Amino acid sequence: MKDSGSATSDRRDNPPYRYQDGRVVLILRVQPGAASTEWGGSYGGRALRLKVAAPALDGKANRVLLRFLAKTFGVAPSRVVLNRGEHARTKTVTIHNVTLHRWKEFFTQWESA
Repeated sequence: MKDSGSATSDRRDNPPYRYQDGRVVLILRVQPGAASTEWGGSYGGRALRLKVAAPALDGKANRVLLRFLAKTFGVAPSRVVLNRGEHARTKTVTIHNVTLHRWKEFFTQWESA
């Protein structure tokens, strides 16, 4: 099935991230085994691409991913929850106790990328 809208309009209409009441929900497309852990752009407007410097073995990539998100949003690692996709490349993650300032910082950087 062909997508009728552009990636840009999809990103604005249904972005792969949201913030509400101190909670951030992200839809991620994870690439394990990268040289470094870093953001990798958009994945077709449906997810945020994240390169992870750990193999997808024994949950190593998931642990690195959760620590990276905790650092990015300035929260304790225990405040980052993998909701969906433990064994998949596409994951849904919730980060709790994110300040509005931190969210705006992330959102502004992502939208300008």
